[in-house]
Amino acid sequence: MTTSKKFLLGVALSGATIFAEMLFPPGPGLLFLAFLLAALGGLYAGFALMDGRPFELAMELGFLLVIAFVCLGSLLKWPLLLAAGFFAHGLWDFAHHWRFLEKAMPSWIPPFCVAYDWAIAAFIAWRWGFGAAS
Repeated sequence: MTTSKKFLLGVALSGATIFAEMLFPPGPGLLFLAFLLAALGGLYAGFALMDGRPFELAMELGFLLVIAFVCLGSLLKWPLLLAAGFFAHGLWDFAHHWRFLEKAMPSWIPPFCVAYDWAIAAFIAWRWGFGAAS
């Protein structure tokens, strides 16, 4: 599968997540997305565990900690911080795709996740950035 098809699949599947989030009232919907981002952050830590290199694991766990604080901050005070968290996770995916951060993982994951994360980030910015859910 080409990179562009992986990217399009990520955008398409983000639609299912957006649909699921829209079934919740705004508060629980934000909680759903925060938990989702935290779980997605844990994926790379899992790949680093499989990879077995201590520095790579430390780096992924450090990023996971940042993501956890972003999720917490978005739930406590700043919902748009979650959009920034998904965007940052997409940048992290992009770094893995271009082999700046190499792990033993399936090659389809980074381009799929870049598209997925950035589509979700755009949705959160729309839903909470323009007062639609306030």
